[in-house]
Amino acid sequence: MALGRAEARDSIEKERKALYTYFSKQKIALEKANEKHKEGRREFLTCVENLKTSLHDEVPVSSEDYDKYKSNVLKHIYELEEEVRQNYPLMNLTVQSLLDSFKVKMDAFRVNLALHDVDNPDKVEKIKKEFSEKLEDVRKLLSKRENRELKVDNFIENISTSFDHLKQAILELSK
Repeated sequence: MALGRAEARDSIEKERKALYTYFSKQKIALEKANEKHKEGRREFLTCVENLKTSLHDEVPVSSEDYDKYKSNVLKHIYELEEEVRQNYPLMNLTVQSLLDSFKVKMDAFRVNLALHDVDNPDKVEKIKKEFSEKLEDVRKLLSKRENRELKVDNFIENISTSFDHLKQAILELSK
């Protein structure tokens, strides 16, 4: 009886160590993937918000002010384009299709901004409005996704807590 009990303890200890190692590796991989995803999501949303904020400014009429406005908006557009380029493969098809149509509006706005005729601010204002509407659609979708991602983050945190409880239970069983 004592021999069987000792063998069972050894077996449980061996399996506990193997399970602990497996769970530890999975936990580390989940944390790394989650952190990278969170960081990309935050940066993308920040770029969208920065561009949206810069678009709220009125299109200046004077050439000097317009050049400042243009360089500020273009800087934010280029930052957003870079984030889109980096995060595009990680996004689902809904977001990708919205971003595809958004890129068309962004290119049209950027070209119109660069070739702006100071005498025709209404044309820039019209394209700016269309672009702002599309940007708002992207921002709303990203905000919805952010809320869903927060729920997933909470779920992952709960899994992590459950994992810690499981480790503790296995440790207590092996005693």
